[in-house]
Amino acid sequence: FPSHDIISIALGSFMAAKIEEKNCLKWLVATQGFLTASLILLYLWVPHWPDYFMRLRMMFATSDLNFTPYWVSVFVSFFLFLVVPVTLLGMTLPLLFQQLKSRGQFLNQTAGKMYSYNSVGATLGAILLGYLVFLALHGDQVFSILILIATLSFLLVLDLKLTDRSFAVRFGPLVAVIAL
Repeated sequence: FPSHDIISIALGSFMAAKIEEKNCLKWLVATQGFLTASLILLYLWVPHWPDYFMRLRMMFATSDLNFTPYWVSVFVSFFLFLVVPVTLLGMTLPLLFQQLKSRGQFLNQTAGKMYSYNSVGATLGAILLGYLVFLALHGDQVFSILILIATLSFLLVLDLKLTDRSFAVRFGPLVAVIAL
């Protein structure tokens, strides 16, 4: 359901806006770490979803009156399963903006670059992972690739935090990995 994503991304952006500038990089590292961990947990949990939804379906007798409560339950279940990883995804871009602002970067040029990298990465990710890779690999292998990309993103942000190098120098590869 697309509405789950929209609500969760908005929640993540709202949460990121409440973070103080001085703590931005710490939160960016934590966000990427928790995102990677939540994706790993989701990967391990997804094989159990058919059993869960079968049990959920059995709770509702086959009747026209139970159609709406069943699908509301499915909607709420998916929301609860996905709210953490998608909210963390929604926090990433605002935290990157805040990090750039705290370092005195030229926001007008950098914001345009960030959105273009994000758009290109999302488009390529959707085409490559959403269509082409699914032709050659199974769903669990594609999800493993996503976990690998999230892990690389976390390691890049962690390296940035530990080495404190110029964010502008490292910005391009970081955004490219996060965008995918």
